[in-house]
Amino acid sequence: MAGGKRTARNEPQQAQLAFNKSLVAKGTPASEQLKRLRELHRQLANFEQDNVDTKSLDDVAKQLISHTLLLHKDRSVKAYTACCLVDILRLYAPEAPYTQAELKDLFQFLFRQLKYISTSTEPHFSEYYYVLESLSNVKSICIVADLDDADDLMSDLFRQSFDLISSQSPKNVQLCLSDILSQLLEETAQLSSDLVDVLLAQFLPKNARNNSAAFVLAVDVCRASADKLQRYVCQYFADVITTNLEGRGGGDGGDGGGGLEEDDEEESELDEDEEDSNDDDKKKKKKTKSKKSAVGAGGATDPLPQSFITAHHLIKQIHRSVPTLLLNVIPQLEEELTAERPALRKLATETLAGMAGEKPGQGDLADKYPAAWKALVGRVKDVHPVVRMALVESLPSIWKEHPELKADVETAMLYALKDSDDKVRLAACAVFDKLDYETISTHVSKAVLFRLNERCLDTKANIRLSAFNTLGKLYDLAFSEIESGEQHALDHFGWIATTFMGALRTKDNAIQNLVSAKTLEFIVPFPKKDEDEQHWVDRLLVVLSNLEENQVEVLLRLSRLSEKRRPFFESFISVCEKNNGGIIDKDEEAIKGALKKGASKLAERFAPSENNKVLDDLNKFAKANEKQLYKVLRTLIDPQLDIKTQIKVWKDCQRRLEQVSPTIVETFSHLIRQHAFLIINRSSISTLLQRLRSPPSGATDGDKKVIDVAARTLRYIAKHRPVLFTTHVAELGKNLGDAAASSGRLVTVALHALSRLAKADGNTKPDKKISERAKHFAKEGTADQAKYAATIIALDKSRPGTSDDVLEYLADSLPDADEKQLVAALSALNRIARFAPDSYENKSEQITTSALEVINRGPAPGEVLDDEELLWVADSDLDDLTKARILAVKMLASRCMAYAKTEGEAAEELAVPVFQLLWPLLHVQEDERFTTPVASRMRLVAAISILKLAVWPVYSNLIAKRLETLARVVQDPCFEVRNEVILKFKESIATGAIKVPRFSSIFFMVAHDPEPEIIDLTKAFVRGQLAMLTPVKRQAIWEHGFLRLAHLLAHHPDFSGDAENEEEIKQMAKYIDLFVELIVTKENISYVYHVATLLKIVSDKESAEYDQRLYILADLSLYLLQRVGTANSWPISTHPNSIPMPADIFNALSKSKVKEVSKTVFVSTEILEKIAPAGKAAKAKPKVAVPKVKAERVTPKKRASPRPKTKGKAKKAKKNDKWNSDEEDGVDESSDDDDDDDEENRPAKKVAPPAKPSARAALARGKKASPAKANGKDSPKRETRGVIRGLAAPRALIRRSSEGDISDLSDGDGMDED
Repeated sequence: MAGGKRTARNEPQQAQLAFNKSLVAKGTPASEQLKRLRELHRQLANFEQDNVDTKSLDDVAKQLISHTLLLHKDRSVKAYTACCLVDILRLYAPEAPYTQAELKDLFQFLFRQLKYISTSTEPHFSEYYYVLESLSNVKSICIVADLDDADDLMSDLFRQSFDLISSQSPKNVQLCLSDILSQLLEETAQLSSDLVDVLLAQFLPKNARNNSAAFVLAVDVCRASADKLQRYVCQYFADVITTNLEGRGGGDGGDGGGGLEEDDEEESELDEDEEDSNDDDKKKKKKTKSKKSAVGAGGATDPLPQSFITAHHLIKQIHRSVPTLLLNVIPQLEEELTAERPALRKLATETLAGMAGEKPGQGDLADKYPAAWKALVGRVKDVHPVVRMALVESLPSIWKEHPELKADVETAMLYALKDSDDKVRLAACAVFDKLDYETISTHVSKAVLFRLNERCLDTKANIRLSAFNTLGKLYDLAFSEIESGEQHALDHFGWIATTFMGALRTKDNAIQNLVSAKTLEFIVPFPKKDEDEQHWVDRLLVVLSNLEENQVEVLLRLSRLSEKRRPFFESFISVCEKNNGGIIDKDEEAIKGALKKGASKLAERFAPSENNKVLDDLNKFAKANEKQLYKVLRTLIDPQLDIKTQIKVWKDCQRRLEQVSPTIVETFSHLIRQHAFLIINRSSISTLLQRLRSPPSGATDGDKKVIDVAARTLRYIAKHRPVLFTTHVAELGKNLGDAAASSGRLVTVALHALSRLAKADGNTKPDKKISERAKHFAKEGTADQAKYAATIIALDKSRPGTSDDVLEYLADSLPDADEKQLVAALSALNRIARFAPDSYENKSEQITTSALEVINRGPAPGEVLDDEELLWVADSDLDDLTKARILAVKMLASRCMAYAKTEGEAAEELAVPVFQLLWPLLHVQEDERFTTPVASRMRLVAAISILKLAVWPVYSNLIAKRLETLARVVQDPCFEVRNEVILKFKESIATGAIKVPRFSSIFFMVAHDPEPEIIDLTKAFVRGQLAMLTPVKRQAIWEHGFLRLAHLLAHHPDFSGDAENEEEIKQMAKYIDLFVELIVTKENISYVYHVATLLKIVSDKESAEYDQRLYILADLSLYLLQRVGTANSWPISTHPNSIPMPADIFNALSKSKVKEVSKTVFVSTEILEKIAPAGKAAKAKPKVAVPKVKAERVTPKKRASPRPKTKGKAKKAKKNDKWNSDEEDGVDESSDDDDDDDEENRPAKKVAPPAKPSARAALARGKKASPAKANGKDSPKRETRGVIRGLAAPRALIRRSSEGDISDLSDGDGMDED
């Protein structure tokens, strides 16, 4: 027992140990030794540190250090020995009663005991914990730091501590271990590299994963001793980094001096060339070891030492946990960013970017190391793409975790998205896939999204795909907010749908197919499982309501409703059925030829690079001969399919295609999207009508837009695919009732749909109720309502008396009608004249008299404008009288169209007086009847009417005789007139309504147009037409057409035939140059040259005064052709075959006259050289410039006003003109439905602002002052009045056409019904 004595001063003496038994006596059993050790430990533990007589402890202290105990076999003995030893150290503190050697043995012994402390289930856990706690609390562990072998002991202790700790270890054990290790670090003057290695090794990802408790312990120790460790950590990484920067690290993956073991399981983020370590790759690397990258001393894929790579992973892990350790390491990494080897820069970039992307509070690299951050983002301009890509790939985490850095991140992204290397651009596009919607919505600016949008038209397909996918997903995610009208979502993502539509306007098939697929996937997808048809339609309306005006039409076209020809796809399926998998009974060659042709046609809809694959897929499909698949595909492209069935059939089709061959699925998916009705179909009708029928109370601007596009969509369906209304006739009829009549727009839409359905499907007859309501609206409705209602009535042959009744009412109302009523009445009469000619003839003379009176009526107050310089006013500003005048002209033309198929000469006799009205109107100017803007409208309606009549052969011959008069309309002084005429002419040519050979020369009359855009669009159209023709047809239509162009120019009023007039010759050369640029090639120059020579063997059929002009043009043409041939080294050989000359415009010369003309030079060489120097001919199809016509020839008395002066909104770009409804949606549309459609269906066409009129315009304006004469003809006013009786021809002159003839004028024949 320990005891104590009091001193003289009555103070307690130090306690003394009362233990006198031997601990190391030989022969003592282990149990006895354990008993004695327990007793000793009990006494020692009860002593207070400063109140014990250490001399009494000397004997047991010496025994405890004996090897007998330290090396005892019994763990219990050793456990209590350890407890007694730590008590001795506590009681003797601060001086230990042992030598250096003994202390080394003591601590080695203690460390060995501590390895059993990992779990509390250990039998002697309490003893081991007592040892650990004593070392921690008493700080006796610090003695180790003063020992000679301190480095080894410390390294062993650190290593053992990290090995023994585990997730099962008690928390107090972890705390004590952390404390003793931290004490050692603080007490040690110099840390060994081995200890630093052991400590930092715990941060390696592999070790951290395998023993998270050791990792946590290392973090705690480093945080407690961060200041002490900074210098050693810096030195460690400096050795690794400096060795490699100076090139001493080698390139073979060996140890670069870092001292770290390779972390094989850690992904190195390097290229595959660096990761792969198999023998073959090693051999390849040895062969290429001497090769260097074009950038720096080594390539981006040069192998780096594994220890070097591991060190960088270690830096990232340390920064994540104990960033203060890296205070002096970050500058080293910053220096590494400028290393010579790209691989080093790449690794440094990945490391720093990874550190910068940690969560807030885990380093905050950009805030604490601004110089390093600036250097890091500067790597986006690194000379090597792999370094740039490394930075870009690391940006998502930075963007998400540190939005305060978005300015720098966005700068880098803007640069990366336009990088010259496609891999970097692809990586930049992929960044957005790693960002969540909220981050992009909040922290990504529109400027970056716009730059991403530019990649949608990238030259690389994979980049385009990534960009479209990203933008499409963003729009899909944002749609709920867009639908609810949230302004931020509309501003930030609403434009995406618009850009998709813009991309659809490109001519690249690959891009078109991609955009089409992504539009159907993200913009207007199929309804989801929990969505109904109504939601599907509403989404389309929301998308349409947020599109720009011209983009609405693009999306509607994507619905495929406007495709009127039988699709190639359906034809291909039919041929596959006949092919029967290659087993053909008859017509084998024809069927195989048709199969090959059909496949080629379908392949043209893909990118040229995909043609071979597409053809291969189509052949696989044909060879498989899956009958059920044929049926499924036909069902899928049926316009009458509802959306639920369509989704079901689509899935079935995908499954069956997969069974045929997985490789063909993508090809056929594109083809289905090109031919199926996946955006609008029969299921859309009811919801669209409902949106018009029940507009929300207190509708917002967004609601009004949705209602507007719903109406426009219904009009589009009515115009292009009215059969969709077949099952909705009853519903449409309800909308004509009294209750619905209050909604004028709904009534108009319903009437439009019914009228179009009546024209498209003769078997669909309106019931009595619909007929009565149509009769009411034909008499009392608005202009549009009257027009559509009259169409329904005129086409209803089961109730002929109805049209008679309506016609009589309207005809009698014309004389007393006000101008607004005139517009509605004439709109209805126009349709009756077209589709019910028998009824019309009952009142034809009366109606014609009234129509001519309207045309020749003096100006109304609304037609007189304050600005007399205006040539044109907006459609919205047209007064009712002008509208009535336009409709009167159209009605007279419609009457001719109704009789275009009659036998005999009745149709021609009927048309002659109409043409006597139309020809003068083509050049009418301001007079006592028309103001200048009204005159422009009259010229336009006359030109469009003539073009419509030109569709019919019986009228085409009449028009051809005055072709030069029609051709000069494209040189009208008013831009809107000539632009509309050119558009209508292109449309008629493209649809085949007008036959090209006779009229092709008109296109070249735009050569002097002051608007370059008109010239460019005309060039593009002609080239497109040429591309579709075989060489034989091209020669017959265009090349041989040079003869008609020459005839047209010879009759041009700007050409007097003066061979010495250099200015005139220059003007004529301009027309010929345009022809040469577009038509002449190396292959046909000899033919065209021969055609030009033939001009000298004929004379003009109309008058000999034009012969001289014709021969001047011949000399000029031959010279220009020679010039082009010489400039491009195109040989001009003689043409062996005879060429027929147009007998309707030329007469043959006698042989003597031919000889005389051939020898005569009509244009001197000096003049030719002045106007077209031989040395200045452009190479290979020279582009003809658009020179400014000289002022003295083009300045009109009234100039077209600039845009701000024009009344209304848009004067040129706006094409929704209800009173010039002759324009169609595109060149692939039938021209049969112009006036039957609300013009809001049309997109606004982008056109250039008006400029100075052409020379033709100046001439026309110059003659305006003398209204009594125009081009030598009588005044238009007197001429129209003189033909009233001719226009109202007696019924006896007209041979009625059968009902079948009239029904043939539906959409299918391509004829124009106005």
